[in-house]
Amino acid sequence: MYDEIVERLISLGCSYDSENDDTLLYEEMARGKEFVLYSCNLSSIPSEIEGAYIDIVCGYFLRSKLYGGALSGENGEGIVSRITEGDVTVEYAADKEVSTYERVDGLVSRLLDKEMELTSVRKIKW
Repeated sequence: MYDEIVERLISLGCSYDSENDDTLLYEEMARGKEFVLYSCNLSSIPSEIEGAYIDIVCGYFLRSKLYGGALSGENGEGIVSRITEGDVTVEYAADKEVSTYERVDGLVSRLLDKEMELTSVRKIKW
């Protein structure tokens, strides 16, 4: 799933340098896997929630880079701040007077908010 995660990061507008970012990404992949497996009481990640897992890993990765100050060069112009489905409204964070930190932090929050998707595969522990 490494390639899919890197693709997702790039699609989110994050520059990815495998030489500098691989160590952090592998740590966040392990952390994301532990989170998903523990919160769902599973032994492996089912294909139904691979997309949620990828988003969670991307959220962890971006948050680590953001809090570490490594995302200061990102402009965040493509980050969506609001989507309305009825009569289709898409509002980009760059349209508002919002700092790069706030834009990326909002994106990270949305990437990590996968509770509903994880609920569909959660097993009760007896």
